[in-house]
Amino acid sequence: MAHSKIAIRRVILSNLFDHLKLNYDFERPAESFLSGQISDREIDILLSYKSDHRLGELREALARVESGTYGRCIGCKQPLSRADLQQDPARRVCSACEHSFSMRSQTSHATVFSGGSR
Repeated sequence: MAHSKIAIRRVILSNLFDHLKLNYDFERPAESFLSGQISDREIDILLSYKSDHRLGELREALARVESGTYGRCIGCKQPLSRADLQQDPARRVCSACEHSFSMRSQTSHATVFSGGSR
């Protein structure tokens, strides 16, 4: 695994660990979790009974690291900015696509609500 891939995985695992510790009283030692000693299977087992949107986002980010698609926008396929990934390592959409989606969503809602029933 390339050094940058290891570093990215560690950042995502750190966020995952922090979320588990804060929300689920997770008691596993941080270093064993963050050093890569935890397998994807163990992560899946840890998360399997937790219905938590953020945990799902972080798990998906780990899967994107492994598949080589991490750091690319799912909309336009362009690289996400380093600042966006530092703010949220599970980010999947660039600012431009997020804005575009938001504008389309607002337009769709306005059309539905202004159309009334016929």
